[in-house]
Amino acid sequence: MTMSIAPLPDDAGDGAEIFEDLSDDDPTGFQARAVSVGNEFKHVAREWLGKAGATFVRDHHMVGSYHVEGLICGTNQRQFLVLAHGVLDDDNQAGLKRSDTVKKAGFDAIQIRRLRQLPILLLTSHLPAASSTVSSLLSDCAQDIFDVMAIHGNLTDFHRLRHYLHDDPFPGQLPAAWRDNPSTWTPELFDGDDAPIPFQVTYGATTEDPEDGVEKAY
Repeated sequence: MTMSIAPLPDDAGDGAEIFEDLSDDDPTGFQARAVSVGNEFKHVAREWLGKAGATFVRDHHMVGSYHVEGLICGTNQRQFLVLAHGVLDDDNQAGLKRSDTVKKAGFDAIQIRRLRQLPILLLTSHLPAASSTVSSLLSDCAQDIFDVMAIHGNLTDFHRLRHYLHDDPFPGQLPAAWRDNPSTWTPELFDGDDAPIPFQVTYGATTEDPEDGVEKAY
């Protein structure tokens, strides 16, 4: 069965999701075009890395179940894992302007960081608008993504990458605007204090409580 959902209008808002056509029986449809466009961007992103002086220690590969564009280093021998999400065209949902793209990249980064302790660079074609909902989603990834860089006409990001690749001593994580808008939560009138999740019994196995020596189900 084919599922096709029309895109939302341009004024749907930066928090709106745009759903993809998930049909398996249309290899020349949306998915095929998306793969082609994504591959074009990744080729340009690799050229951008090369101009900054990056060397691929290992080409695209899997870290567990997650694909990375490669493992790179510069003259200072610092290594980075690279993720790439973007397009060559310019529109209001390109690159990391889409919330679902940020969520996917952020989830991948979290899982990759559980498997490897190397810093992750996320390359994109377009960053979300400052102070938007999507920019908050991206800022919330700052603990797991070392840096996010837009490769189109962005000398600030390019020079920051060169510092990472070549400065010795290594400069560490440099300031970047994408980290400046993390999510915040303000309690409302009827919001009480957060309470710990209560212990729940799941029958089928037992363990001994170290405090009283009594076996309890878990």
